[in-house]
Amino acid sequence: MALDALLEYRAPAPSMAPLAQIAAPVLAEPPARDEFHLILEDLVRQPTTPRVRQTVDSILSFADEILRRRVRGVAVSDLPRLLVEPETFPGASSILARQTSVLSDVRGALQDALDRQKLP
Repeated sequence: MALDALLEYRAPAPSMAPLAQIAAPVLAEPPARDEFHLILEDLVRQPTTPRVRQTVDSILSFADEILRRRVRGVAVSDLPRLLVEPETFPGASSILARQTSVLSDVRGALQDALDRQKLP
């Protein structure tokens, strides 16, 4: 779970859940890049599962984004409000509009598929 959480500190990608994009979590005090790499590389030298190895590989591939100092998208104290009023946060309108567009396209495609099923 800790590795999955660490991976969430990368810069939000458009394919991520909208609330994750808006929240944009950051490491408050990221470690030095060398220390970060040493610890993760030491972890995969130990006997471990393929999933742990894959997650560490992903973390290392996003290391620059994870370790970059940037402003958090939503203060921790405002996270409950994010669930109820996501549109009130800076940058949220474009993220939510993109989500609405994708959902509309999916609904349209599903409706088309259902309509084709009804044809004789």
